[in-house]
Parts: sequence; C-alpha cells; structure tokens
Amino acid sequence: MATQADFERLSNWAPMLNRDANIDHRKCSRSVPTEVLSLGLGRTGTLSMQEALKILGYPNTYHYSSIFANVQDADMSLRANAITDVPAVCFWRELLDAYPDVKVVLVERDEDKWYKSCCTLLDGVLDPFGRYVLRFTDPFWFGKIITCGGLWVEGLFGSLDPVQAKANARAAYRKHNADIRATVPKGRLLEYRLGSGWEPLCAFLGKEVPGALFPNRNDSKTLEILFKYLLGKTIRRSLTNIAIVCDALCIGGTPHAGTLSIGLLFGSAGGIEMEAANGKWMTMPDADDGILVCLDDAVPLCGFGPAELVALNPGIIYANLSAFGTAGPWADRRGFDSLVQTCSGMNVSEAAYFGNVDGQVARPLPCQALDHTSGYFLATGIAAAVYKRAVEGGAWQVDVSLAGTMKFLRSLGQVTPSNDDVLAEGEVPQHYYEERKSAFGTLRAVKHSASIEGAMPGWDFMPRPLGSDEPEWL
Repeated sequence: MATQADFERLSNWAPMLNRDANIDHRKCSRSVPTEVLSLGLGRTGTLSMQEALKILGYPNTYHYSSIFANVQDADMSLRANAITDVPAVCFWRELLDAYPDVKVVLVERDEDKWYKSCCTLLDGVLDPFGRYVLRFTDPFWFGKIITCGGLWVEGLFGSLDPVQAKANARAAYRKHNADIRATVPKGRLLEYRLGSGWEPLCAFLGKEVPGALFPNRNDSKTLEILFKYLLGKTIRRSLTNIAIVCDALCIGGTPHAGTLSIGLLFGSAGGIEMEAANGKWMTMPDADDGILVCLDDAVPLCGFGPAELVALNPGIIYANLSAFGTAGPWADRRGFDSLVQTCSGMNVSEAAYFGNVDGQVARPLPCQALDHTSGYFLATGIAAAVYKRAVEGGAWQVDVSLAGTMKFLRSLGQVTPSNDDVLAEGEVPQHYYEERKSAFGTLRAVKHSASIEGAMPGWDFMPRPLGSDEPEWL
C-alpha cells in the first residue's frame, strides 16, 4: 500500500504501488459532470494542475496517472469533473462538443523547457525494451499502459520513432495551443502561465484562494523516479508471468506439448550430458520453432559455435546461460551463484549492510538471487527472441551470465536499512507457508510464488537420506 512517503516521492503516480482497482468504468453509470478542461499538453504542469483542481473542489480530476490506479481506464473511460493531461487532451475537440459550457484552461510553459522535459518523457514511453519485450511479458498491466502511451504519442507527434517524434514535437506543441486559442471563446478560456499561482485560476473558476501553496509536482526528478518504479514493478510482474508459463510448460510433461521444440544442453567439467526431445543433442530442433538452451557454454565445448548452429538450423534460437559471460578473461571459467557472489564483492557489501555483526566480513545473500534472476532474464530473452523470429524471421541468440545479472542488481543500489523492511518469522502471514512430510521430519517453507489452478507446482519426492533408494536405471 502506498504511504505518505511514497506520495512525497512519486506524487500522484504513487497508486501504482497499490493493487490495481480493476474497475471497468464502461459498465458503470455516469453521475459526475465535467466542468473544467485543462488542455495543456503533458509536461506543462499537468500533475500540479490536477492536484490544484482537487483542492479547489474537483475531486475526480483525470490525469494520465489515473491509469496507474485502475489500468482498465487505459481503454479511455473518463469519469471526471475536471480533465488534465494526455491522452484525454488529445480529444479536446470532442470534449468541447460534448460539454459546450465547460471552462477551459490552457497551461503554457517556456517552449525550450517543455521540449527538454518532453524528450525525457518520450525516451521512457518509446523505450524499445518496454515496447517490444515488457509489453508482451506483462500484457495486462504495463502492456495496457504503454499501448495507451504509444497511441497518444503517435497521435500528437506523428511517429513512434523517438528521433522523428522529437523532431515533430515543437511544431505539434505550437499547433495544439494555437488551435485551442482559435476555437475556444475568449470568455471560456484562461491562458494560464505556469508558475502564476492561485489568483488567476481561482478568479477564472469563481473559487476562493486556498491557504495552501500552489502544488509543484512531477518535476524531472519525479519523472526519473517514476520510470524506475514503473520498470521495477513491470519486471516483477513479468517474472511472475514467465514463472507461471514455465511451470505450465514443465507440467505439460513433454517438450512437444506446445508449439515449441526445446532442447536442453548441460556442460560440466566431467563431460557433456544431453537431454532433448529425441535424446540426441546433435539433432537440432525443427527449424521453424527450434530453441536450444545451453547452460555453461556446453555447445562451444563440443566444438560448435552460434554460426555452426545456424548453418545446421537457420531458424534456431540459441540461448546460453554462463557464469562469467562469453567474452573477457574469465569467459572460460565455470562457476555458480555463490562463487559469483563471492568474487564480485556482493557478500562483502551484504555483510556491511548488516553492520558486520560479530566481525563478519562476508555474508551470503538469503537466497540464490543470481540463479533465480538470471533464469528469468533468460526466459524473458527467449520470449523476446520468439517474438522477433515470428515478426522478422531468422536465427536469434540470447546470452545471459550470472556476472551480468550481478552487475545489474548491484547497479540498483541497496535500500537504507529499516526495521520495517524485515519481518520476523512470527510476523509472516501463515498463508505464505506450506508444510510437507519428509524423512527428516516436517519441512516448513514459503510457498511457490506461482499459482496454477489444477496444476500447482511442487515435488514428487521429498528429501530423504542418501542410500534410501535402490540404484536402478530410469
């Protein structure tokens, strides 16, 4: 649940931290009259204007941030007594026709400052990772948000190409403002200069000047924090979605259960062990749907590289997960999560984070974070490659390393220690736990994060001491 500190940090974008309201307003009856249209384009103080209008007695004031509280509003269902920001302002002519007596505020900002801020916004909305990967790995939340964003960008600036959109932005800004001035009757239009305070706005709307300062929200720093939180939430949702899909594929029981033919190749110091649909790694999966997942550079160990694989199968997707990457002085070294944690210094910083208790110099992470995160990155890369192959054809290569994942996680920084971040065992809600009988007694653990009705992930056999089973060929 978003806290007051979250609102201070993220302003009215903070509701993204809450559970989505999931309300389809198209099925609701409308009872809110629309009285004010604030038609300045995005990055003209629209979030500040939203808060100001709420203070003046328009509690249901629409802003693009409203979508983050109820993503179904990305389908453009407006229930507001005041409107600001894109995408609603893109339909200003239709809104004027629908509400002929509405009062109109046109917020102006220095064009150079607006353009600089708008370019930052366009970089976020048109980021290719969001548009071509995350839009598909999280289609029901981020996918709706970014699709709506792409629609208003293309509608206003005439292109989804970032370079072209930025080139068109200044002319679009001038035309938008000029068209509104030429259309709205003078008596119903307030041309408000950003930073003018309460007086001109209150005089125009017939409201008393509040005692509070005029809001100042959504500056460049807030926008930067917004994209970081948005990316974090989307990646978490994407990883959950991918986990559910991967679990479903595993439960299916055969590599041919769906439309993909998947081979798995494992490398080790003692040799090569292959597990594939036909039992032989050298027979590539079908060209039109083949995926070869290689762990620890097993394919290069056999004398094959990506070029040789493509020659054998022009439609192959070659996905490789290694410890230290495919280039550099450590590329030929084997490794696993704990080793990468140790040699990268993560264990040292983790110990420092906890205050080097009892002289502890190094402390492992509470879970194999590099293994888990790298697996999700690999699955995300494969999903993106499948999409690219379907759209553009050809072969695609996905490389993920534990060391690369380590660099990414460390780049995010560490949060400031707080007792609020840590729950004692007795404080964790009981429904997060499960208990299973084993030869060692009752084992209690946190449940799997994925929930699949009728096919819950779990274990066929619980742990038991060595020597409990007779040796036999399976």
